[in-house]
Amino acid sequence: MKSSNTVAGDFVLNNSCVFPWTVRVFVPNARGDGKKDVAKFKVEFQHVTPEERLQLLEDFRRQIDERKRLESIADEDKTPEDVEAARTLISFENLLLDRVIARVISGVRDSSGADISADPATKGQLIANAWARDALLQAYEQALRSRSPEGN
Repeated sequence: MKSSNTVAGDFVLNNSCVFPWTVRVFVPNARGDGKKDVAKFKVEFQHVTPEERLQLLEDFRRQIDERKRLESIADEDKTPEDVEAARTLISFENLLLDRVIARVISGVRDSSGADISADPATKGQLIANAWARDALLQAYEQALRSRSPEGN
């Protein structure tokens, strides 16, 4: 039997830690052959406790109730505030990602190939992009399951 020479340190209990992670995104390729290309970028995730995730879920449930309320109002009776509120309702996944992404580190470019600055607007653009959002959700799940940032 082979023994490991890896030395493990103590587990540091830090429920507010921020840690870097590589996110792999599979996007349709430009060749049109139905296959996908892999791209990657780096983010910092923030650990979120189960209690915080439950709070996010409660916030989302309140949004669902608000959506139902807004849908019950006839279009001609909606105020400008009602219209704006309906526009800002977002998914649970978006709420979670907005909370757990501390910042975008690197690896995001615009359609012309220029680097996009790692500011809060970049985080919002990534969350709004279906391919990036799905990849971010999968990457955060990997992180919670103690997988390596390279997906192993």
